[in-house]
Amino acid sequence: MLESNGIYVNDFDAETTSYEKVGDEIHYEGDFKIDVEKKVDDKFKMLKTKGTFEGTIKPDGSMQVEYIGNNFNLHMILSNIGKNQETILYQFDQVMTVDGKTKKTNKIVQVPNEQIADVDGGMGTDISENEEFVSPFSSKTKVDLPSTAPWSSTLIYDDIQYADILATGAILTGILSYFGLAQAAALSAIAVAVGYAIAEYGDVDTRDIYLGFFLCLSPSSPMHVEVDYFYV
Repeated sequence: MLESNGIYVNDFDAETTSYEKVGDEIHYEGDFKIDVEKKVDDKFKMLKTKGTFEGTIKPDGSMQVEYIGNNFNLHMILSNIGKNQETILYQFDQVMTVDGKTKKTNKIVQVPNEQIADVDGGMGTDISENEEFVSPFSSKTKVDLPSTAPWSSTLIYDDIQYADILATGAILTGILSYFGLAQAAALSAIAVAVGYAIAEYGDVDTRDIYLGFFLCLSPSSPMHVEVDYFYV
């Protein structure tokens, strides 16, 4: 995602070290390290830091996560503020401070209702028809789901672990915003919102859930995200 937006990646690593369900919320934390740069106005702009992150996800998909590094702080809040017949609305608030300079981003993110319904229905799929698939990492059963992407969409990212979205979703959005890629940041925020919508399935290992990302022609819904398959 970074490289496709013209950002050169020298180093990028983020790993969730703790993930647990507390009541009806999910709490997680981990470590991150980034070293990226992009040419802006004929000059190279760099972002290099490392540190820790921690986040909380609520059943309605609302979440907050904070990354704390050397000369770097990123705090993102995604709040479910309601829905209509077609979309679920999230308030996206991000505050990022780099070398003492603070940048704030606020916007409304729209996630199509059918994407949430597809995730919910897919995760509840009967696994009896999928018993022939076995995870290469364990003896778990693979549940392979049919695609629900619009006919005009194009697959851009495949086999993305939900665990990776937890660890990198917010920091990707922050990096894109740091380099002034507002539209790309909005797309990333939509992907994050849909990914967090499956948080209620806390008993499924986040490393066993795989997502697919599609670029759509509709300006009101430019990205479609779906659970491609998962292991139980």
